[in-house]
Amino acid sequence: MLAPLVGLGVTLASPAHATGPTDTEFLHTLDQAQITYTSPDAAISYAQRVCQALDDDKPDKDILSLMISDNPTLLEWQAGAFLGASVAAYCPQHNR
Repeated sequence: MLAPLVGLGVTLASPAHATGPTDTEFLHTLDQAQITYTSPDAAISYAQRVCQALDDDKPDKDILSLMISDNPTLLEWQAGAFLGASVAAYCPQHNR
């Protein structure tokens, strides 16, 4: 289950909806990494908040730490996979 990135001060203006191929591919990537989420919309919204945090120049290590802190059952490699999937799907400009 993914919680909001509260510690990063990131908010999302409108809810996300899994409607396109990008969303489908993103969710498939999460499923392959065995990352559970409360709903597709929640996972997509969280990914968009991750991208907003990157847009705001938050360091990857801080984002990963908060993801793990917010989601105690999330393994470090899963947090990295979620971050990577978020970047690939929603903010490829942050691909490093």
